[in-house]
Amino acid sequence: MWASRDPVVGATRVKHSVNRAEPPVERLASGCGAAGEPPSGGGPCSVVPYGRRVPRQPDPAPHETSAPTSEPSTAPRTEDALDQVRSELARWTAPDERQERLRADYLAHVHAHGTAALTKGGHPAHLTASCVVLSEDLAETLLCFHRKGRFWVQLGGHLEASDGSLLDAAGREAREESGATTVQILGEAPFDLDRHALSGGWTCAEHLDVGFVAVVPRSAAVAASDESEALAWWPVSALPADSVSGLADRVSRARRHAARVTG
Repeated sequence: MWASRDPVVGATRVKHSVNRAEPPVERLASGCGAAGEPPSGGGPCSVVPYGRRVPRQPDPAPHETSAPTSEPSTAPRTEDALDQVRSELARWTAPDERQERLRADYLAHVHAHGTAALTKGGHPAHLTASCVVLSEDLAETLLCFHRKGRFWVQLGGHLEASDGSLLDAAGREAREESGATTVQILGEAPFDLDRHALSGGWTCAEHLDVGFVAVVPRSAAVAASDESEALAWWPVSALPADSVSGLADRVSRARRHAARVTG
């Protein structure tokens, strides 16, 4: 069925349908789990038009990340950042055998290609960092409608020269793509790995994504970035049908990780 409310971008509506059941997923090796029991709901919980300015907020509390005050450095990727990425992957305890195989694949890829495995302009297959943003009660997730991909997806993207780690990259992407001035990352470890091939006009051949979880207050002012046509809160039980493949399973895994960290 059609959602009761559509994200509005200027005078353009982005139509989408609601998928109340989690669709079958075909990924390269994402390691999926069963869905939790979120509250029911239909359509996005709120809609944020592109271009809304975000007011400055007070300084964040400890363990929270705040919006950057300057442009990212354009210096080349350093060996220190490469070592940190290796350490993050090596320390991570995978939740199942499938994810453990992915962890080993990621480490082998980074070992083989070095800093080129960390940048969009390096190896065609490279690491990315994403962030599933949840409401404080874990009942809703903040998604963007990707301008190029034409799908709803969690926040995230490529590592930049200013990022000292995968965690840094995930926090920065969450801030940039949500417009939120304060994003609370839950723990320092990722919750999953998701390797997927790209085709149909993308300059990248494959993304080796590393997923983290964050919480943004439901009352926080948010705004879509220029890479997205819309930004909206969706009930985790009623994600849009035109979302990226595998999103429902990743959100379910993120919620379980969040519950463990906050419980």
